[in-house]
Amino acid sequence: MGYFRKYTNAYSSKIKIILFVILCLIFKDKLSWAWPMFKEQRVILPITMDSLPESPAKTALGSLFAFWDKRNGIIGDSTHRGAKKNNAQKAFLKSLREGIIAVINGLQNLTPAEQAMVFQVQHRKGWIFLAFAAKYAEDPDILEQLFTLLEKQSAAVQKQIFMVQDECNWTFPMQAVSAIEDSSILKRFFVLLQKQSIATQERVLLTQNDGGWIFPMYVRCIEDFGVLEQFFALLERQNAATQEQVFTIQEKDNWTFPMFVVGSIEDSNILTRFFALLKKQSVATQELVLSMQNNGGWIFPMYVAEDIGDFGVLEQFFALLKNQSAAMREYVFTLQNKDGLTFPMQVVMYIGDSNILEQFFTLLENQSAATQERIFTTQDKDGWIFPMLVARYVEDSGILKRFFTLLKNQNAAVQEQVFTIRDKDGWTFPMQVVSAIEDLSVLEQFFALLKTQSVATQERVFTEQNSGGWIFPMHVARYIEDPNILEQFSALLEKQSAAVRKYISRVSNQDTDD
Repeated sequence: MGYFRKYTNAYSSKIKIILFVILCLIFKDKLSWAWPMFKEQRVILPITMDSLPESPAKTALGSLFAFWDKRNGIIGDSTHRGAKKNNAQKAFLKSLREGIIAVINGLQNLTPAEQAMVFQVQHRKGWIFLAFAAKYAEDPDILEQLFTLLEKQSAAVQKQIFMVQDECNWTFPMQAVSAIEDSSILKRFFVLLQKQSIATQERVLLTQNDGGWIFPMYVRCIEDFGVLEQFFALLERQNAATQEQVFTIQEKDNWTFPMFVVGSIEDSNILTRFFALLKKQSVATQELVLSMQNNGGWIFPMYVAEDIGDFGVLEQFFALLKNQSAAMREYVFTLQNKDGLTFPMQVVMYIGDSNILEQFFTLLENQSAATQERIFTTQDKDGWIFPMLVARYVEDSGILKRFFTLLKNQNAAVQEQVFTIRDKDGWTFPMQVVSAIEDLSVLEQFFALLKTQSVATQERVFTEQNSGGWIFPMHVARYIEDPNILEQFSALLEKQSAAVRKYISRVSNQDTDD
């Protein structure tokens, strides 16, 4: 009996789970919190062309839709900003604008209620007139007239216009910010969006088109500081859950909103505002922002290192990184993108500010020995390692001294790899050091460290050739002039075996005059 009861209880539990799933499927619109993977249903407007009363606006709209259907691939990518247009495309877009003007002229003689009906008619592919106009009008005067009409519509009609999606799930707001360049028009757009309900704003911010893009990602198209301020003011007013989704949703190539922000926006005030908002997000959200990779293998910190030049903004980022867990910092420091590059490599390649590099090395020094080893020995697709890039790009003597102290603290095996790894052109770290670093005290540190390496390591340093046939001693002779440094080099050379010295005296490179 006990076994039977246990069996029936287990069977009953399975039935309950199945029933719960069925209920979720039936009531998914009301239970989105229970199963968040369900996307909101596309808004379909009730107005059709047939239900419109006859008017010049209806005639013009019908003609516009019919003309657009004849495009047959003429437009292609010609509507992208900066895209070159051939004569056929120019003529087509000119006719399209004339059609838009005809609809606007027809709307002028209608009542707001009649205008609302025209605004809500969808093309068979889901487009509404406002989306057409936002994408193709281009002329600020045309757009001015259009927004004047839109601003007079009721809140209910405006809500529909802001939320409706075409067959590719693009919305009017996406079209507006990706296509309209005039700042005064964009400012009017955001004023109108700010007047919408929080629920409507949330829908605008979180709807994904078929490419996975959400409206905030299109801020990469906005250049005006004032318009960007309007956008961030809007985002700051959203609840924590909405902000979290904006920060973590990925489009089809797995780019995130934060990646687009630091990759596209140059204004320091806007970036400062962005990082202040990121700082307010939960630890879990921050971890996602820092760790999510796009299809190129890049993570957000890599874009920060490569694209941000403002000292204050970089300070905000490193303060954020400092507050992450040890595991998260290890991930950020060791992950490679598809080109094999790591965050530390990009830091020393692109960030020249000594104060920021000081903060970076403080974080690096606090990583585990295993993490430091990976940072020092990981090669990118061209064979470069982090120390080579330090030698090539870092100019500050204090930072270089700090680097060599850190290298000295690595174990013998790591040091050997650093001194002997070759890039795809056969260059080694020692070659990079003597050809790029000029500070004598730093060069003294280098030779003191080289002196402590094993005989086998020193032999490789002295004898390996790069693709141009150059060996390390040739670089020393070419680039170093200080007698004390040359004396250290000569003393080290004298300690090499007779075979090594003989090889060095006979080897020649591809430049016969050297």
